[in-house]
Amino acid sequence: MSAWPELVLWVLYFVGVFSRGPMLLYVFSVTVIFGGLSMLPPQVSGLNVPAQSTCGGFLLLAILLRADNLVVALRQAVDVRKLGLLAFFAAYVIYTVIAFPRLFQGQVMLYALNQSKTPSPLHPTSANFDQLVYMLIAISLTFAIAAASRSDIFRRHFLRSILWAASALVISGVIDLVFTLAHANALLTPFHNATYRSLDVTALAGVPRITGFMPEASIFGSWSVTFLSFMAFNGGLFSPSARRRLVPLLIFGLLVMSLMSTASTAFAGLFVLAVVYLGKLFYDLVLARLSGTTPLRRLFYFVVTIVLLVAVFVAVSPFFWTKVVKLLNAILFDKTASSSYLERSRWTAAGVQAIIATHGIGVGVGSFRTSSWLVNIVASTGVLGTLLFFGFVARVSYRGATNPDPDDRRIAINILLSLLPYAAMTSISGTTPDPGMWAMSLLGFVHGLRLRRAPVPARADAARRMPDAVKLNAGT
Repeated sequence: MSAWPELVLWVLYFVGVFSRGPMLLYVFSVTVIFGGLSMLPPQVSGLNVPAQSTCGGFLLLAILLRADNLVVALRQAVDVRKLGLLAFFAAYVIYTVIAFPRLFQGQVMLYALNQSKTPSPLHPTSANFDQLVYMLIAISLTFAIAAASRSDIFRRHFLRSILWAASALVISGVIDLVFTLAHANALLTPFHNATYRSLDVTALAGVPRITGFMPEASIFGSWSVTFLSFMAFNGGLFSPSARRRLVPLLIFGLLVMSLMSTASTAFAGLFVLAVVYLGKLFYDLVLARLSGTTPLRRLFYFVVTIVLLVAVFVAVSPFFWTKVVKLLNAILFDKTASSSYLERSRWTAAGVQAIIATHGIGVGVGSFRTSSWLVNIVASTGVLGTLLFFGFVARVSYRGATNPDPDDRRIAINILLSLLPYAAMTSISGTTPDPGMWAMSLLGFVHGLRLRRAPVPARADAARRMPDAVKLNAGT
């Protein structure tokens, strides 16, 4: 099996960590599309090493070794009014891995991460350590990005890198579709060397399911909705040229990818996105008092778009409607009879039983899998760990929503709103307690908005020389 994707990424990681530019940040964002790629051969190492987690470790090193970022990050970690609750959560996660699998060893039946076919008694495994490392990288990256986000230059590159990642995701979906239609899927095998067991079928109701470079169509669909949500809420952050050309194209492409994944999780995410977005529009309209300002025009465009879409659907052939009805029936009604749904339900039920059996104490991070992140974090870290984590999220959200700078406050609120579909989809499909580097990076960015500093002259000159691809102080 060819290992060229891993080799290319390893080279980019090492070059990026020693370069003084933002290259590694862009590589980190783009690696989100390689969900089915392990950076080490699983057949040799016995491990699945995610591409983005590996790059996150390099990015963490690169950020903390520059300027005074490490000092600033440590100051945030020791202050409970800032990121102290996250630091406590990280310490508690370490304790859960050391203590809980041994404390409840043999007393709880769970579906282990490396053996999900049948339940097995709880006992310490290498998966405890693996998941601990991935969670600590994501947590540490929150501190690092918060510290680095004091710089306007870093903020511009951070947001621009998201454009790169969204574009790469759409391109990967198009590549997968083309190769599927050409019956050349074998050419994409190098991007799927991880041993994650796919529970999805390759087609649903005769419609090919788009997976991109992900292990499952449901994961690809969820990420498509995640980036769609970010673009919908935060398109105003980018330059006028990007808002006119790239952002609308990405929104359309991500919506198409979300639908073509035919994943029920993605459909749920689209529903949450629609509710949150319309709620935000209504809120803006009430504040604007229907005075014909930008939110009202956006609502008008939205209504016109819906009318046009309905007209297109009415105009299409009955054959298309037959396929749509068949597809919706397979997604919404036959889903509960599928083997993947039944198996995932057993995982989650075992997690709920673990919460009850341990009286809310938990069994330790990495001890098992579920099909619900919310159930997994409670069962893994217990009630105490869950409260610490959500306390951190609440604190960051409060500080973002009360930012004294009106532009930064608007940016923070829109980013937090864009995370809601991701949170909803993860809550109903996440297999581990790891909140993910996407969410943790954005929360670190939101916290960093309160730490703005004026650029030094050298950096100001660099900012003037840099192409203005991202415009931070712009409303959506």
